[in-house]
Amino acid sequence: MGTSSCNYTSNHLNGALLRISLMHLSASADFIHVLKDMLSLVAEALAVSRVCVWLVEENGKQLRSLLLYEREKKRWSSGNVITRKEHPKYFNALLQERLIAISDVENDVRISGFAKTHLKPHHIKSVLYAPLRVSGDLKGVLCYEHTSPREWNREERAFAASAADMVAHLLETRARIAAEEQYRSLVEGAPDAIVAVNEKGQIALFNRAAENLFGYSRQEILGQPLELLVPPEISKDHPVWCAEYRKKPYRWDMGQGLDIFARKKDNSLIPVEISLSPVQSGGETIIIAFVRDASRKRELEKQLMRAQRMEAVGQLAGGVAHDFNNLLTIIMGNADLLLQALDPDHPFYSDIKDISDAAHRAAQITQQLLTFSKRQVMRREVLDLNNILRGLRKIATRLLGEQIQLKFSLAKDLKNIKADPASLEQMLLNLLINAGDAMPEGGTVKISTANAILDRKYTDMHIELEPGEYVMLTVSDTGKGMDPETLEHIFEPFYTTREEGTGLGLAIVYAAVHQMGGGIYVYSEEGKGTTFKIYLPAVKEPSKRPRGRPLEEKEIAAAEKKAVILIVEDDESIRNFIKRAVKKTGHRVRAVESGAQAINIAKKMTTLDIVISDWILKDERGPDVIHAVRQIHPNVQAIITSGYANERISPEKIKDFIFLPKPFTANDLTEAITKALQKKKE
Repeated sequence: MGTSSCNYTSNHLNGALLRISLMHLSASADFIHVLKDMLSLVAEALAVSRVCVWLVEENGKQLRSLLLYEREKKRWSSGNVITRKEHPKYFNALLQERLIAISDVENDVRISGFAKTHLKPHHIKSVLYAPLRVSGDLKGVLCYEHTSPREWNREERAFAASAADMVAHLLETRARIAAEEQYRSLVEGAPDAIVAVNEKGQIALFNRAAENLFGYSRQEILGQPLELLVPPEISKDHPVWCAEYRKKPYRWDMGQGLDIFARKKDNSLIPVEISLSPVQSGGETIIIAFVRDASRKRELEKQLMRAQRMEAVGQLAGGVAHDFNNLLTIIMGNADLLLQALDPDHPFYSDIKDISDAAHRAAQITQQLLTFSKRQVMRREVLDLNNILRGLRKIATRLLGEQIQLKFSLAKDLKNIKADPASLEQMLLNLLINAGDAMPEGGTVKISTANAILDRKYTDMHIELEPGEYVMLTVSDTGKGMDPETLEHIFEPFYTTREEGTGLGLAIVYAAVHQMGGGIYVYSEEGKGTTFKIYLPAVKEPSKRPRGRPLEEKEIAAAEKKAVILIVEDDESIRNFIKRAVKKTGHRVRAVESGAQAINIAKKMTTLDIVISDWILKDERGPDVIHAVRQIHPNVQAIITSGYANERISPEKIKDFIFLPKPFTANDLTEAITKALQKKKE
């Protein structure tokens, strides 16, 4: 090959390679396809047996064959590996030399080991190796290999080096494109909105999450001022703040506690959390903002704060109710004893009757407080909610009056729930009373039931609930609705918008629903009515409401046999009242103030029929005292009294006792004793 001919070929192929690479890159062609075009072209130009591209891996410890082209067979292969440990001289030569031209591979120490294992088996006699470098770093090698000895002239070496530069450029372009694609993937796949703003205050980057959050498309927002995304009341001052920030930019981390709102395309405002990062690009400072929708977080925080507030109020209400019940027990009990002792025409009878009636009304309020504070006893059973609603239809119609229409929409295949029937009925009546109050001029109340399956996405937004199957009860009205301030406090005790009322109705509903393991949510707007949605856990057990039977006369007579009763009560006034009431029935009584005294006396007694004990004593728990007494008198019956227990008194905990909630009257006490004596005979 002559010099002029070689120069022509070299210039021609360099131009051709450049055109091919640019054409494929501009068309976003596959890198391997571009490389194959180049390797086949240079193999034909230099008339070599094989052309191969090896890439550096493992931090320079090995080379891996990316593409190997056999010209005569027109066959492609890849995957072979050469390690530096096995061929150190070859690797050193690649690192140090611009070009390695070898006319006879058997006589060159630089590749002697490599030639023996990788070249001779393929009958390669001469090679021309052009290292691929990017920014001075070795990234690979472009290999020309021939099956006969060959002297590589200056033009061929120049061409090989030029082709290597182009392959290195392809590698660099490929790496840059991969990095850009990775960057785009990260930006577009980011869960947070990403907004970049240039020094002119214009939006220069707006990812997919930002489009979803703000409602703008990229075509609409790019180049627009950032103030489009800022609430109107601060948009005028915002450029000034941005200018100050650019003078001394700093990193602002996500969630630093500020209440920040952003404006969407429809001008609605959403709470957001923002992190800011200043980045230098092209000689200017770009501010990158990561924006996270904080609506869910704010809602969960609100739910948590409401739950904590309700729990705190419940603790207070429960404590007040407990102490008040002790006082009411004394007032009611002694008033009833006086009424029993006086004739109705006695001058003090009506006054004492008023005292007794007022105490009973106060007892109803304390019971509501205990319900709200979750300290009343709930007797849960498997129920069909539809049956409960059907049973309440008549009373609900009377309660709402003729001006309000009551509609039912009950699911036919409704699952059962496990709830306290009395609490459930009270809850429903309170909701109906609330609906009736919202429609003084009439309207419609609709009650509906349905099965519901709540997934993790829903329960993550409603902290009271766990994923699973529920029964949904909906009570909606067409009344006047509620403003946001009322909605915020709707379930709090003593909060009411009515001139008359205790403000406990919806608080009791809230507490009852949560004690049943459910959740209640209210949706309301002024002038558009109100809807309460209640979710109660569904159960697979069949409904089986137990029905008690009244005692027959002979059983009552047997129960009225005089008994020996031990009273354990640390409040002296209550203890004296119980003692007087029991003595009046003719039973024999011993009364003590502590658990230790009760156990000591029980050891000395030859006969003991009933123990009446408060749940919480100064030195012991009532159930523990009863357990100790039963070790001495195995057949003794027990009556437990309580204004509330510090722990929830579940049916399981009182199954071995007769529970008598405070406040109670002498008649209530007599009935409990009768039940205990009858139970003893059984």
